[in-house]
Amino acid sequence: MDKVNKVFGLRLGAAVLLLCVNAAFCFADVPFIGTWKLDEGVFYRFNTDGTGGTAAMAEGPFSNDFSFLVWNGTGDTPGYPRQNTLALVRGEAVSPQIDLYSYSVSGDTIRASKSGGETFVFTRVSGAPAPLRLDNPLIGQWEAKWNGQNHSGALGTWSFWYRGDGSVKTYHHRLHQFENAYLTRGNLLVIIGEWRFHPALPVNTAVFTLKDRNRVSANEASGAVWEYARKEKARWKS
Repeated sequence: MDKVNKVFGLRLGAAVLLLCVNAAFCFADVPFIGTWKLDEGVFYRFNTDGTGGTAAMAEGPFSNDFSFLVWNGTGDTPGYPRQNTLALVRGEAVSPQIDLYSYSVSGDTIRASKSGGETFVFTRVSGAPAPLRLDNPLIGQWEAKWNGQNHSGALGTWSFWYRGDGSVKTYHHRLHQFENAYLTRGNLLVIIGEWRFHPALPVNTAVFTLKDRNRVSANEASGAVWEYARKEKARWKS
């Protein structure tokens, strides 16, 4: 039985590796998962469901203060910076507070810095890096049409594949295909990554409404409106 398990484990590992190679993208474990000390009497906890909170003690109780995403900056768009990015999102969908930090990891310490602003030094108390396991109504593949002013007609069609690990594959039909990170908090959608979702631009946010299980409408803060239709398999760039 041990020999069978070993062989199965090797085959499973090879299958996962092949999937990562074919996809050209695999979200790594999120380094923030667990409990961290920030200052005396200030502790942060990051959960695998993409939520987090603060407490006065390492044991908690922890409030549900924020949602978060991590983008590892490994896109291939020329000229875009490759920094690791942490986004903390608080507040209501119509007026969220979004803070972006670039971060570096050294053992059990993470330094997270705002551009020209504060720096947090997190020291691990418990937990270990782990993948996100999100559960939200957007998970799956979608075709979306938008009213963005710079593209219309066939160029106004996109494909999105929202995954449970916090990644979203994005294809702007007839143009480019790329990977982003996303989060939802209530009916707020935040996407950060490449092209129009790059953090050097204003953070891309939208309030989404479920029309039914297979249709979603999303209104961006920029004014763009997206109409999503769920697909068993969306179109992707070959």
